[in-house]
Amino acid sequence: MKPENVAVAQDPTVQRHLGGLVVHLDAARLVLRDAAAGWPTAGVAERGNLANRAKLLGTEVGLEVTSKCIQVVGGRGAYRDYPVERAFRDARTATLMPPTMDRMAELIGKSALGLTEGMFRISGAPGDATAT
Repeated sequence: MKPENVAVAQDPTVQRHLGGLVVHLDAARLVLRDAAAGWPTAGVAERGNLANRAKLLGTEVGLEVTSKCIQVVGGRGAYRDYPVERAFRDARTATLMPPTMDRMAELIGKSALGLTEGMFRISGAPGDATAT
């Protein structure tokens, strides 16, 4: 059987995947812009929350987008010759760099609950290594 000579962009499944990814990328951009807009007037704790929110969502969306791109183009998308493979590895590695995804989610949750105790660890503080 001869394969169809139809552009991948004409596939409704690809269109649905792309539509969802566009919305998630837009959401990540909005959170990043919000963080940047609030940064100049934010205190230390608020800056931490702004940064955590932007990094957490950006990393999650980056993983989703690159993973979906590899899925859409098939196995060849995982070849080192294709830029999406590198983007996926970079996004995946970002999940391992401090603060980790779990730590960022925890801190965002504490902030949402109004809990500030133990939010930040300040090295070199007299006595204990944890403060505020």
